[in-house]
Amino acid sequence: LIATSDSAHLFEYEKCDSFATKSTNNEVLRLMHERFYRYYQMLMRHRLLLTVSALLFLIIERTNISLTRRSISFASANTHHIVENYQGSNQSLVSMLRKSAKKPSGVLDIEVPFIHIVNSRFQQHDKNLSALGAARYELFETFCLPSMVHQTIQPNATEQEISSQPKPYRFIWIIKVDPELDPGIKNRMVEQLQPYPNFFLVGSNKNFGLSYATKQGIDGSWRDGKAGNDVLFGNTSKQLTSRTEIYAGDVSILQAAHDRREEKIILETRLDADDGLPVTYLESIQKSATGHLISKSQMDKYKKESSNVSKQTAAYRKNKMKWMFWCMPHAYNWYPGVLSNGFNQSEEDPGHVTIERNLFCLTTGLTSAISVGVDTSDVPQYSHHIILAELKSGKKNQRHFCGIEKTAKSCIHVLNKVYAMRARTPTSDGMNNIKMGESDLHEIGSDDVWNKMFQDFGIQRERAVCANRHIDENLLAILQDNLDGQCSHLKGKFCNESKKAVQELINAAVKAMADRRGKQE
Repeated sequence: LIATSDSAHLFEYEKCDSFATKSTNNEVLRLMHERFYRYYQMLMRHRLLLTVSALLFLIIERTNISLTRRSISFASANTHHIVENYQGSNQSLVSMLRKSAKKPSGVLDIEVPFIHIVNSRFQQHDKNLSALGAARYELFETFCLPSMVHQTIQPNATEQEISSQPKPYRFIWIIKVDPELDPGIKNRMVEQLQPYPNFFLVGSNKNFGLSYATKQGIDGSWRDGKAGNDVLFGNTSKQLTSRTEIYAGDVSILQAAHDRREEKIILETRLDADDGLPVTYLESIQKSATGHLISKSQMDKYKKESSNVSKQTAAYRKNKMKWMFWCMPHAYNWYPGVLSNGFNQSEEDPGHVTIERNLFCLTTGLTSAISVGVDTSDVPQYSHHIILAELKSGKKNQRHFCGIEKTAKSCIHVLNKVYAMRARTPTSDGMNNIKMGESDLHEIGSDDVWNKMFQDFGIQRERAVCANRHIDENLLAILQDNLDGQCSHLKGKFCNESKKAVQELINAAVKAMADRRGKQE
């Protein structure tokens, strides 16, 4: 305890310190908490022995005071030695504590009738754009990660580590990054994700899932095994060639989800790595899916009751759906100061939050569900901005009928009262229409906006200040990286429009910096 108190300064840092230092300190605290708790458990197990030892020590003290003094001298010397060891760098402290720290592990909840996968992408195909990657990490840590850590069905990491009966996990989050991502950024992400065994960081530029549509991803999903095979075996078949690198997460959870993909409802949710989900979102989707889609127990029941009826007909009796989609059309948009207040923001500016309402599905939160016995090919695939129009149009397309009735209107649930959280910043792939205009000012009252952000998403105002400051201080480098990487994702007209928007911001930033220098002189 003396050693910990004496070296407490190691864990103090500025709230907007670099993410590297902050993450290292976070890991130090987590590892020390784990070690000291194990010591506490050991003391409790041997409390009788320690009580006897204390009584013996008192006897010795009364009969041999010199021995007591020598013991205190010895203890003091050793404490000084411990303190000196703790005065080293944080990185060496992390290395020392890692040796005695167990890697968090967990199990998949196999009692629920579904497998739920959340898919995110981070810096894919942008491995050399380090300024852009660092800024995107700030947004990931500020908006995306807190919203997942605070999901109502996500167990508390500390409680899981110290519990004799940890809770099973009811969803899996897979974040795919470029295999050659900047090691500094990758290591920080690993450190942030490590306490959560169901959060995975995977080195891959391949994307699967119905919500990605065929133009953005590779044909396939978790149901047909292609997505799981890519993560576990490095390809879309089950033959092990070059294994995809899994940097964080308990692989046994992934394997369990992969093995049970045909006997469970499959839910796949998209989450952009700079956006956030409401903390109740995953739980509400799971409850809705359980009520609307067919599970294995229901399938077995129907097959038993209808032995002369085909498997397909029996499975969808009693108004159960073959597939379904959920989406959010509305969002809270966060703009950094340079896009909302121009280049005259204060140092403690947390950015600006507005409300955006749309008539199409946002990428973040778009979720597909497939019943037991249904193949991926049976489900229509559309990109996020047209799926709502297609399924609500009333077109007589047999593939649009999800099984409940001869219409597609009930096959997609539009969550008009639930809002996503989106970061609208100079880090975006598509930069046209990214700047906040007067038409965007469906503004939330500034007094309570950050209380609401924390309540709904787990997002803290202090972190938004840090992200805003990082973007302001590194704006030109971020924009230059974004300009260089624009057409790796966008083609043709969209690429040209986005590059034009980035160049306009660069010109404005250069002019603003020149004005600042002129005023200072």
